Amino acid sequence: MSEAPTLDDVGVPPELSEVVSSSRAERLAACLDADPSRVARGALPPLWHWTCFVPTVPTAALGSDGHPRRRPEMAAFPQRMWVGGRVHVERALALDTEATRVSEVVRAERKQGGRAGDFWLVTVQHTVRQAGTVCVREEQQLAFRGAGALAAPGPDRADPPEARWIQERTADPVLLFRFSAVTNNAHRIHYDHPYAVGEEGYPDLVVHGPLTALLLAEFAQRCTGRGAHDVTFRAHAPHFANRRFWLTADELDDGRIRAVALRGDHEPAMTVELG
Repeated sequence: MSEAPTLDDVGVPPELSEVVSSSRAERLAACLDADPSRVARGALPPLWHWTCFVPTVPTAALGSDGHPRRRPEMAAFPQRMWVGGRVHVERALALDTEATRVSEVVRAERKQGGRAGDFWLVTVQHTVRQAGTVCVREEQQLAFRGAGALAAPGPDRADPPEARWIQERTADPVLLFRFSAVTNNAHRIHYDHPYAVGEEGYPDLVVHGPLTALLLAEFAQRCTGRGAHDVTFRAHAPHFANRRFWLTADELDDGRIRAVALRGDHEPAMTVELG
């Protein structure tokens, strides 16, 4: 059997159909403090499809980290990280209408020289259709790496960053728990403090990558009053519960919006570009 990660290791079936639930979208709106009228329009806002096609793996099939248990060939790469990707919305997903997502691993590359040794960089491609029409195309990049703590963040700086639009935030454990619930994400680094600190070596609970991307996208769209059809996102470093961070946004020369989540030490945690 190949050592390279598969869809089973990612915890994603090759094809899955479900109704795009307005009630789940309402729960996400409440989690994000988003305008609930966005759900009333009958279409899913950009990136909100991350609440669809959520894992339905039985509890008995989960590994010690809360993710679906992976094959023995992946034992040397126990830690999974969401590192980035891109989303193209060709047509907004209609609420309360069935959609089908088809997924495949399009690249799996073993890299050398990471902080925790070798790691796998895996690209998963998703295509979401309603009534046979392509609505969303997405690529997600995941890293599977060996056990080992990443560098801890530096001390918070007093001065705010420079950007056209800035908002100071703190992600508390309640926000992380609610996002884990609405996405059915059982990864323990987001809600189990003893596990996150004692087993994976983080200084506190880890803020979800998709949550950070959603906060950035929502912030940028509120500031500009513009929607988005193309979104790219890149995670640079983890950031943590109970620590200040900033959402920032600037307009680029080509008209795209670049939004960055900056940790309290001014290190970028994530960059999102919208167009």
